[in-house]
Amino acid sequence: MGCSCGDYRCLRPSGFVLIEVPFLQHYHPSPQDFYRFTIEGIKQLCADFSPLEVGIAVGPMVTVVEMVESFSLLLLGERNIVKGFVRLVLYPLRVLDPLLVKLPLAHSVANGFYLIGQKP
Repeated sequence: MGCSCGDYRCLRPSGFVLIEVPFLQHYHPSPQDFYRFTIEGIKQLCADFSPLEVGIAVGPMVTVVEMVESFSLLLLGERNIVKGFVRLVLYPLRVLDPLLVKLPLAHSVANGFYLIGQKP
């Protein structure tokens, strides 16, 4: 099975790779939006690398803030005042992420994951 994670051939043997992937994120087609990965998914995606570290790149509170913002825009329309209000009220809660990522189930509501690996 070949590596689906970047261009494996371009990395020298024993070279390092840092991959970050989205998990629970709102739809944002810029330019297109096709994939989401669980923590198991990023491990499988990068199976040709020796994983050195795998974890949460962006925490669960960011997921909550982005979803509430997207839901607000759904209900109230794409208005800058709505975005501004939601961000003003909720974005400070993102400071909780360093604590939340330590909880056992944090990976189930994380915004994204990372993998640091090494090519054999």
